[in-house]
Amino acid sequence: MSYSEAYRIPKSVLNSILKKLEKQMKDKEIRGTSRDRGVIVVLSGSFQVLSVKINQRLLNNHAKLENSVAEAVDDALQKGIQLLKTEAQKLLGK
Repeated sequence: MSYSEAYRIPKSVLNSILKKLEKQMKDKEIRGTSRDRGVIVVLSGSFQVLSVKINQRLLNNHAKLENSVAEAVDDALQKGIQLLKTEAQKLLGK
């Protein structure tokens, strides 16, 4: 069963909500940071990478750099998904 069927939302209304959500998210920026604060990743509201900043102290430690990049990307994605849920709930009146 699809979302629109489960909540009895006509497809045209659901499509309209999705377009509004896409517009709202378009101008958002989501910042993710590694635990050691050595890497900062910024994503657009459409989850495209806008920038990656790396602290110079990580450049000589390949394994730590890889781990920090993964942490920062994961943090940004988690924040982006939460933002997407929040914006969708606003549009659905929840």
